[in-house]
Amino acid sequence: MNKKTKLHCIFLITRGEIVEGSQELNRLGYDVETYPTTQDISCLRDTVDTELSSIFPWKYDLDTPYARSLRSSFVRMILDPRFADDDFIIFGESDATPVTEAEKLYNSLAWHMSCYPETDIFRLFHDKQVTCPAEPSKPEAYQFTPLPPGTRSKLNTSVWGTHALVIPSAKRRKIADIFLNYRLPTDNALEAACYRKELIMRIAGHNHFYQKPRTFLYDKTVSYACRERKIALCLAITRKEQIENLYRQIESFMHQSYRSFHIFVAVSGITEEYFHRYVIPHVFHGINEELLTLRLFPDSNQATAFANTVRNMDISGYELFVRLNPSENYHIDILSFINAFHTGMPQFYSSYFEQRPSHQSITFTLQPRAMGAFMDFERNPESIPGLIPAIPPEQQNQYKNTPELLLDNITSRLGRRNMTSYLEKLSQQIECVLP
Repeated sequence: MNKKTKLHCIFLITRGEIVEGSQELNRLGYDVETYPTTQDISCLRDTVDTELSSIFPWKYDLDTPYARSLRSSFVRMILDPRFADDDFIIFGESDATPVTEAEKLYNSLAWHMSCYPETDIFRLFHDKQVTCPAEPSKPEAYQFTPLPPGTRSKLNTSVWGTHALVIPSAKRRKIADIFLNYRLPTDNALEAACYRKELIMRIAGHNHFYQKPRTFLYDKTVSYACRERKIALCLAITRKEQIENLYRQIESFMHQSYRSFHIFVAVSGITEEYFHRYVIPHVFHGINEELLTLRLFPDSNQATAFANTVRNMDISGYELFVRLNPSENYHIDILSFINAFHTGMPQFYSSYFEQRPSHQSITFTLQPRAMGAFMDFERNPESIPGLIPAIPPEQQNQYKNTPELLLDNITSRLGRRNMTSYLEKLSQQIECVLP
């Protein structure tokens, strides 16, 4: 151990974040350094997976891009060789804020490290704390007690959070391997390792650190792992009356701030002459900019019309497929909103939202395996192998004529979330900051 009395904090930080507790850190005697998060998750091994499903079944819908980014970022941070000679570094996130003087906390840590050298992690908070806790006043507040092996509870606050941890240098490789191997959020990965008696964690008797509320617009689950996914916009035009709406929608999406997209349009219900003489010239600028693929198909049912948008196209590089409604008007930043929403979702979930106030139109955003399930049904209505049970013959025509029912079936079985309230909340936030 180093002989010193000042604690050094290394906090993960990403675009748009600040060190929320900078004043408290300075006042209470801490040094602080920020460390950039990463979206490179190629190091994650996820080797400990299926055997945990019965132990922590409620955590498997939390395997989000944010959680994976945080795991990878923690590994890079705690294994950085610049920090290898300091046992007393406090690793955490940029909202971590202290209430205890650094010298007092250091003295407690030094004593516990010497008495309990087997400890892998000293957690500097007692439980989930949203508001600022009081400063510790009793000696027992500086005690660290072990998390009992076998602890596992959906509501167990003893394992909540990773915003302020001390990991002795000799233990960091071990902790890094836990983050690399366990397909769980960082705090639950530690919980699982303790449950399996692979890890010894001691927990402070007081909230020496807490998470200060963020001061920027977007939630950190978005900012940590936000990247531009390649989005396929799928628009089926089945009647001549929808052509004017087609022009309007293409023009709208051509002016989106989000640029990683391509519009796939399947047109039916018009003659080939009308298509080439009037439709193509009107949207040729989108085709010329390679943002639009427009094709004419014979009359077809609704499900086939949607499938026609990408039929025989190379769609292997697309991460999201948005089924557009030709009669709706979409927000100028709707693609940014969809991308941000999927950043905070489980890796393979789809989403949907209702156009209010009518509630009659649902826009689905499909992950590739959900889109694949839809295409499988369109090619072979008798079954969708390996994804959802076979659809009874008496219901197949209903699904063909009303693709919303089929999409509802597929996404509800494969995983989805409703983003309607998210869009409403985001719109209100944006209105508040506009001049």
